Amino acid sequence: MNRRPVPVEGFERPATVVAIGGCTVVIVLLGFAFAHAAPAPREKAPNPHWKHDTCETCHTVQDGTKRPITPDTADEICLKCHDGSKAAMEFHPVARPLDPEKYARPDQWPLVNNRLVCMTCHDMKVGCVEAINAPAQNRMMLRNFQAGRAKGQPFCQNCHKEATYQKLNPHLMLLSDKDETIEEKCLFCHTKPLDRAAVVRIGNPSLKIDEVTLCRDCHPQHKDPTNQNHVGTRLTADMLATMYIREITGLQSPVGPKSIAQVKATGKKPTRMPVFPGDVILCTTCHNPHQAGVFPKQSTLSYRAMHVVDNTRTVSPVHNQVWCRHCHEF
Repeated sequence: MNRRPVPVEGFERPATVVAIGGCTVVIVLLGFAFAHAAPAPREKAPNPHWKHDTCETCHTVQDGTKRPITPDTADEICLKCHDGSKAAMEFHPVARPLDPEKYARPDQWPLVNNRLVCMTCHDMKVGCVEAINAPAQNRMMLRNFQAGRAKGQPFCQNCHKEATYQKLNPHLMLLSDKDETIEEKCLFCHTKPLDRAAVVRIGNPSLKIDEVTLCRDCHPQHKDPTNQNHVGTRLTADMLATMYIREITGLQSPVGPKSIAQVKATGKKPTRMPVFPGDVILCTTCHNPHQAGVFPKQSTLSYRAMHVVDNTRTVSPVHNQVWCRHCHEF
């Protein structure tokens, strides 16, 4: 699989070109790309759905009449709010061609130039009905919605054929019976195989696309442990010093102002948890996407590596507030 960001005509969001089996597919991510800088705070957008007096939030009114929204114009309207900050981010890509060999197309589900759009799966007219219980019945405004459907066919199988829709875990990188990497797993994110003998970071992981977009492709619903986004936040000098000290003394040891001042004077920064240009936090600052055993134990690249459970799942050790002590004192 090969990915690179490209502009796509008619869409304002960053796109990804994915080459699979010699075929090129364009994916436009519905989530916004995080800039590598502290994000500006943004207010939540008011919910215009299921209300009688908010039609103009989405519709253009001409001569007192609401103009209809067509499938080819809906995405731009939806993304004004559903960017992951002002309103919930949709995790499915749009602008993906619907390959009839791999996907079914339910009757009356709209496409634009044979590509997926927001209105392919979501029927916004459901949100135009003013009813107190409408959000509870079909809050995501899904087409062919059936209450209690979780007990029957999953919604995604309206299009995805089960035989051709297999999940891939790129973090499961080692053959279970050998100490060998599965090269295609490395190439899922990187442009070249990893140097398994590496013991220090070189600052160039050769990713196919920027890190946050790459992670968000598969983890769109990642929940931050705080009300503020960590990703894109610029670390303070005190936090950088605390991280450096904790790498030496451990997570349980208190860090005093004198120690912080001494480290700040040297300009030293943490090595186990990568900090990016501008002292910014990205996904891999806290999460190590590699399986334990890929790199030598003494390597900084093996710190916080993922453990295998039941030979099928990979679990990150970063799952409780103890890990927060890398940066925070409490």
